[in-house]
Amino acid sequence: MLPDELPQFLSKQRKLPGVYIGFLEHPTIPITDDDEEEDSHLDKAQEKRINYIGANDNCKYIVSQFLEVGKGVTYDAFEPVEDPPIPDGVDPDASGYVPPEKEIYRYYPDVTQVPNMHYFKIPKLGAYMTVPLQYKSSLYESSLDAGAIERRRVREAREALAKEKEDAEIEHQQKLDDIRANTPEEELEGALEQAEEEWAQKKEEFKDEEEAEFQSEVKKYVVCVDTLGEDREISEDDRKYVESIVKHFVDCWEQSENNQLSEDIDNLIKLQDEVNKEEFLENLKNRAEDEVNDRQKQDTEKMQEAAGEGQPPEESETTQNAKRAGWAADYFRGSILDDDNKNRVLALKAFRVVKFKGIL
Repeated sequence: MLPDELPQFLSKQRKLPGVYIGFLEHPTIPITDDDEEEDSHLDKAQEKRINYIGANDNCKYIVSQFLEVGKGVTYDAFEPVEDPPIPDGVDPDASGYVPPEKEIYRYYPDVTQVPNMHYFKIPKLGAYMTVPLQYKSSLYESSLDAGAIERRRVREAREALAKEKEDAEIEHQQKLDDIRANTPEEELEGALEQAEEEWAQKKEEFKDEEEAEFQSEVKKYVVCVDTLGEDREISEDDRKYVESIVKHFVDCWEQSENNQLSEDIDNLIKLQDEVNKEEFLENLKNRAEDEVNDRQKQDTEKMQEAAGEGQPPEESETTQNAKRAGWAADYFRGSILDDDNKNRVLALKAFRVVKFKGIL
């Protein structure tokens, strides 16, 4: 959606001739069959640069191009924006003061007046603006593992807190019963009020445990808008509209990833509760060893039978190890195709953080 639909949407909604999106990432390099890491195609020895990944119909030429580090003004989009000036006569320390909202975009009303402006085609008259689109991406395996540990911790803490509250409630009711049974009538009302006050203070101590934020990595994009060739500015209304759409997009994107990761965490915990990994692997290993020993015994008997009264040929250690490895592979292959194990593997297709689901 981001590279394909957002530029077209902004262009059509505000009749903006040029809208395109860049992604800040390391340059790419060729990969080999030995490269197993997900980011093996990235040359992390070099600085990240802006690679253009999407554009509206007028600017498709820019897709797959990149902006060299230090060129143009677009990289300034990722720099902190200064706070807006405080209006004259306004006391920022006064009660109820609300500071003006900070604009995150950068605007260049006349590109001909910007010495560092970079053009991918011939220079034209018009305006240019950039809006940083930076969001916290959480769909990673490390985030899933850490999130599952954290959710288990919080669940256990909440269960312990619920038990503590229940015990405290019982103790409080017993205290009230004792007061009613053993306190003179003229002192009863005051004693009950004091007990309730103490109970109210006690309840304030029960703090519900909250989950920590998911582990995440900031992904940096930049939305660029221009009116090159039309020799006109981008109106303030259009600038604010583009900015608001980008902010809304970031909020929705982060919420969507967090929701997906949260579902993955619940699914992982369920899977972990159903299968004890250490016990499962130990049992699988023991069953495989039994199977290999049985196959070896059968193989020895066949060789002896073929040799008749003579001695069967002596096999090298390499040959014996190769046979045992083959028998073990046969067993593991059959175990994976077992319905229970197959269903557990196929359940991984529901996880958003799992890469290359097609192989499942």
